[in-house]
Amino acid sequence: MRLTIILGSLLLTCSACAFSIPADWGSSTISVAGLTVEHDDGVFTIDGVELRHSRWVDVVGPRGAEADMHFSTATEVIELGPSADAAYALQVLLYSEVEGDGEVALEGGRLVARSTGEHKLLINAVKGKVPDGLALNCESGMGNVKLAGFSGGQDLGIEVGMGSATLTGCSVGAIAIKAGMGGVDFKGVNAGVADIDAGMGGAEFEACNLEGFTGDFGMGSVTVRASHVARIEADIGMGSMTLVNSTVDSLSADLGMGDLVLKGTARPRSFDADVGLGSVFED
Repeated sequence: MRLTIILGSLLLTCSACAFSIPADWGSSTISVAGLTVEHDDGVFTIDGVELRHSRWVDVVGPRGAEADMHFSTATEVIELGPSADAAYALQVLLYSEVEGDGEVALEGGRLVARSTGEHKLLINAVKGKVPDGLALNCESGMGNVKLAGFSGGQDLGIEVGMGSATLTGCSVGAIAIKAGMGGVDFKGVNAGVADIDAGMGGAEFEACNLEGFTGDFGMGSVTVRASHVARIEADIGMGSMTLVNSTVDSLSADLGMGDLVLKGTARPRSFDADVGLGSVFED
């Protein structure tokens, strides 16, 4: 996906998702899950058809033969945790052209909405429990993505346009996050390498244990607190990097304008920092 935001004379392009917003913020165009969705004053439009009706739909079922899961929304949240019985138990917000129309089913680890009369439908929020251990991919144009409690060692992929990405209490494999304007927040995460590509938002890590962290940040700052990260490689345009009461074995950082602050953190054994207009502070 690709994100394009037009705000007055400011143009931001990033790889998270595709949508454009005029200066009055009243309407937006979002491309997600193969659909182009117009959103204006709370009303969704697909192919010129307004979807003025919405309802929550329960979707439950056992795990199938799928190796991964994919969930997408236009403007609302994706909030998921692991199920105790390796089954799906989801609540899905479904928008429809005709009131009461549409059914939602799980097919190959994806949610599929079908109309009974070939009318337009849109899945726009997903909450609940999914099987642990399956690779998980979530994308939202304007909503937040929140994942908590996963411990199956699976890989995680998140793409958000304007929303934030939050991981709490997870023990997983590799993590890949692309964010346009929102921030990234890790709390109590044990993982392999976390790769973060952020346009305007920053990243915060607290009580984490990571094999590595690679990041590319346009305007946001990075804070690592009470964590161990074996390797950090980060490019930060305008923001700063702060390491607080943490251990880092290898650090390579390129900061354009911000400072590098080591507070209660020893200088890594392998240390390569270019702070541009900023400074290095060690406490």
